[in-house]
Amino acid sequence: MRKLVIPAIALALAGCNGLGDGNVSTVVERDNALVPSAGEINETAPADNGSAEAAEVTLQIAPDGIGYALPGGRIRNLTFGTGRDAVARVVESALGEPLDAGLNSECGAGPLYIANYEGGFTVLYQDDRFAGWTLGGDDSTLTTASGVGIGTTRAELEDVMTIEMYPESTLGTEFNVPDVNMAGLLSSGNADAFVTDLWAGTTCMFR
Repeated sequence: MRKLVIPAIALALAGCNGLGDGNVSTVVERDNALVPSAGEINETAPADNGSAEAAEVTLQIAPDGIGYALPGGRIRNLTFGTGRDAVARVVESALGEPLDAGLNSECGAGPLYIANYEGGFTVLYQDDRFAGWTLGGDDSTLTTASGVGIGTTRAELEDVMTIEMYPESTLGTEFNVPDVNMAGLLSSGNADAFVTDLWAGTTCMFR
């Protein structure tokens, strides 16, 4: 059995808030009834040479869960509260199987099942329901619909949303966006700072 390894940022807090994700130019189907089947994820698209190639699922992070794009530009959301199996199916189709996964019974919000994926992406479940996510690390490539991700500069961040700093944070230079259930950390309090971590929903961090 592999030992569950929780990223450092996922061991620092017990509840989080905000950062927005901007506008999406394509039509978004925001219906959790539209959960993808294995067949839909594995559907094929014709290649230029007449053969078929496996369709790829592209993930986006969002304040209320995750978004994912299927072939043909279809974009759907899986919001917090969606069943674990449906969320895992989508995430694993994009990122592969978890590097580590297991139950952490010491989280402030109660026991959480935590799955860590490549690229510094962690998905958290409570009572077999999607509860939250965290993102961090130099190899992180996921972003919001407006392009906010790890490495986004403070100037770029403030171009697409209004942020509020949380000076009392023990985690670092923490920010959030009012009325949005997403937050993160900057590399410093300076004007040239960049995003080092993002999270949304219920997490397992200890202040």
